[in-house]
Amino acid sequence: MEPRQFSACYEPLTAAEMRIVHAICAGYTSYSEMAEATGRKPRTIATHLSTIYGKLGVRNTAALVLYALRAGWFDEYGRQVVACCSN
Repeated sequence: MEPRQFSACYEPLTAAEMRIVHAICAGYTSYSEMAEATGRKPRTIATHLSTIYGKLGVRNTAALVLYALRAGWFDEYGRQVVACCSN
């Protein structure tokens, strides 16, 4: 998975949190896989996920993926849809 650039289009999430959402939408399922894909440590992934869930009001990865799809951030294949706005 190539690194993605994310900006304020994805508020309230940070760029680092959006990279994790992208990894999940792209099919990565374990903290180890996501850590390797994003250049983070597995424990950091867990911390970010907890923060992401709280910010978006979701309880698990299935709800997170549904949120991202409905928000139009990614398509059903995990590809970024919103190129990003320039505010």
